[in-house]
Amino acid sequence: MKKRFILAAVLAIVLLAAGCGGKHNSSGNTSSGSENAAGGTEYVRDFPSPAKITTPEMLRSMRLFSKWDRKDTVDQEFCTEITFSGENASVAGKGAYAEGAYVTVEQPGDYYITGTTSNGQICVNADITAKIRLIFAGVDMTCKDSACVLVRMADKVVITLADGTVNRFADAGAEYTARGDIYGVDAVIFAKEDLTINGSGAMTVEAGYAHGICTKDDLVLCGGTVTVTAKDKGLVGEDSVRIRNCDLTVNAGDDAVHTKTDYKEGKGFIYLESGNVNLSCKDDAMHAATALLMEGGNLTVAECKEGLEAATVVIGGGEVDITSSDDGVNAAYLLGEEEPYDAAGSTDPHVQQDAFIRIENGTLHILADGDGLDTNGTLRIAGGNITVDGPAKEGNAALDSGCGIYLDGGTVIALGDAAEAESIQTDSKQRYLQYTFAETLAEGDEIRITGPDGTVLYQGTAAKTFSHITFSSEDMPAGTYTVSAPSLPEGKVIVER
Repeated sequence: MKKRFILAAVLAIVLLAAGCGGKHNSSGNTSSGSENAAGGTEYVRDFPSPAKITTPEMLRSMRLFSKWDRKDTVDQEFCTEITFSGENASVAGKGAYAEGAYVTVEQPGDYYITGTTSNGQICVNADITAKIRLIFAGVDMTCKDSACVLVRMADKVVITLADGTVNRFADAGAEYTARGDIYGVDAVIFAKEDLTINGSGAMTVEAGYAHGICTKDDLVLCGGTVTVTAKDKGLVGEDSVRIRNCDLTVNAGDDAVHTKTDYKEGKGFIYLESGNVNLSCKDDAMHAATALLMEGGNLTVAECKEGLEAATVVIGGGEVDITSSDDGVNAAYLLGEEEPYDAAGSTDPHVQQDAFIRIENGTLHILADGDGLDTNGTLRIAGGNITVDGPAKEGNAALDSGCGIYLDGGTVIALGDAAEAESIQTDSKQRYLQYTFAETLAEGDEIRITGPDGTVLYQGTAAKTFSHITFSSEDMPAGTYTVSAPSLPEGKVIVER
């Protein structure tokens, strides 16, 4: 299904000449010589699309992890010490004070925090230029009426998880109440400023009311073992979420990882450089308002509605395994929530030239009930190993685009419904074949593709029912290929160029 991003601004629609389009091929076997003609409608706006505001290329030129993000060494001798004990807290050193179990941090510096409280809080309320580090070294904290950690004002706050320690933060599952003039707090760890989590310890966040960890600016995870369970969203960095060398597990009732800002250059993105990320959620596993760039690491999505979603999605490396009830990967944006797309006659909202999916390297497996790889713009595969099993829902395709599918490298195996199968663009740089089976095959059936010289190029077992296959590999010579499956006659596909 097409799920498109919502912009806050009211945007005008201008109809331009046809520039891109994709048409589904509903019958017959196809090879590299029988492709779709270009057609469709391109839409532009009087406001830049998210894909133009923040691009993957821009992210690759940015310094995404600062020295403050990476600093995780601890020298307890130079720290102010905060100790929780039941309904009280004590402060040894300068820069903070306690009122019962509510501690306010007012000065720059490092704060070493230990102890247990059933109703306490760390509130950072410092100068807007202050850099503050909260070092958690064995904390079990519940706050019944607000966030356990609340960053009201600072330049940057770093949470360092001390080596060998386990730290727990939780709310009581009830609606938060405003404390003083602080409104809108809706996460167990809540920041109005930039927030970083690093270190080699562990933390668990249990959000029974709304979100797990939320910042109105940039959220950086640069180490540690972080586990979040949230009624609503797991991680929210409105401007960005950046992940490096972190073992992250999120179980969320809405999006697992979410960004919001789609109107500022260099913002609204999700970036995964390295680490192990395991996500389960009821909506999007990773939802970026602008760009989503994965350069490495291991990402496993065990349950979601849609897996990766952004205006532009680039996978440059790493390992990805997504199980979704709708689309596996989706690249799209919306011109206006309820606006007509074209007053001149065309009503196709699924042609957005700025949106794209690009896979450059890595390993990607998608088990989708909806579209496997779905973009309102272009889909370009230039490397890696890609397997798409699905979809199971009617009206969905294993590979789906608004502006064309290009196979320029890598190994691709995509199994899906023949009725929605889309032809590959003829100017793709790599050979490929597409084949429609005489009957629908079942989950568990084996497929084999044999090259002109008798070499078996692919042999695998389907994870869902299917009737169409798209296959591409750099090892494909020109010639006649044989496609075989149990109880069906062998099929022949001629790949010429």
